[in-house]
Amino acid sequence: MRGRRGLPQAAAMRLAVLIDAENAQARLVASVLQAVDRHGRATLRRAYGDWSAPALSGWRDAVDTHAIEPIQQFRSRSGKNSSDCAMIVDAMDLLHGGRFDGFCLMSNDNDFASLARRIRREGRHVFGFGTRGAGEQLQQACDRYLMVDDAPRRIAAADDDAAMCRAEQVAVLAAAVEGCREASGWSPLTAVGQRAKQEGVTPAELGFSSLRKLLEAFAFFEISSAESGAGTRPNEFVRRIPASR
Repeated sequence: MRGRRGLPQAAAMRLAVLIDAENAQARLVASVLQAVDRHGRATLRRAYGDWSAPALSGWRDAVDTHAIEPIQQFRSRSGKNSSDCAMIVDAMDLLHGGRFDGFCLMSNDNDFASLARRIRREGRHVFGFGTRGAGEQLQQACDRYLMVDDAPRRIAAADDDAAMCRAEQVAVLAAAVEGCREASGWSPLTAVGQRAKQEGVTPAELGFSSLRKLLEAFAFFEISSAESGAGTRPNEFVRRIPASR
């Protein structure tokens, strides 16, 4: 089911997870996949690297545990990173195949910045995952880039404001945002909450202390505030983030 912007509802978003194993840490993959699950369904999981190299020995258990398909690429004698090339070529094939609504790139490498921009030009979302050492170009090229090394509690949904939501309830929220959209493209947060409540969905039921915090848990919603006068609370609005800007 698609909204008026041509984007899939949150619950139905099909995501391809592509992991640059040579520039990512195996110990963080569980947290990354939990974060991915909040934004849709990872229907494909692949990790790229030279699996004969001792440096990737830590990934071997991770790919088995998390049902990740390892893609073998031996290092090129020319010095070029064959794994990076394979991941980029695969991503382009998947993009043109039309099966996915978004791509999740787990890497710190700026070499994937051009890939992220290319995917976004085709109207698909790009979520990046890495650590504090991630390249600035890659971070800027993604719709959202999440530092997984310094936010494990938030990613793993371990606190009160990060409970996982059931797919059908997320779909209700997405429909409420679309249904309350004004000419400006933004939906009043109060109206969204009222419509969702009519469908039996409330932030408290999903483990969040407010509707704003619930919507902010997803990478494809954006919140804005506007002053409403002295002595009164600001008006708050929400919208789906466009896939390309």
